Amino acid sequence: MIVRTTCLKCGQEQRINFGQVTFAEALAALNKIDVPGECPGGFHVELSGWSTLWQFGAALVLVYGAEAEQSAQVQGMLACAASYREQRKVVNRPEPELEVEAGRMAA
Repeated sequence: MIVRTTCLKCGQEQRINFGQVTFAEALAALNKIDVPGECPGGFHVELSGWSTLWQFGAALVLVYGAEAEQSAQVQGMLACAASYREQRKVVNRPEPELEVEAGRMAA
């Protein structure tokens, strides 16, 4: 399953392919890429990682539903993203969404 999200800072679109992995595997993989680095195409560097700006928490909830909502780590991600939106007055960045290709949900 593919989720399309945007960077809250620069609006760069990101696509995260969850494939057929379990929630625990997806969370572990996202933790591995949640490291300091440059936003691809966004021309800014984030020293705190990407979970907040790329809205990982919301992406996990879209894909894994209640299982993700019950995770304390995901709740923390959602709270950080909401706080960032509020503090920076981010209003023009869409929430993550499932990507649809050829009239059906991407598998």
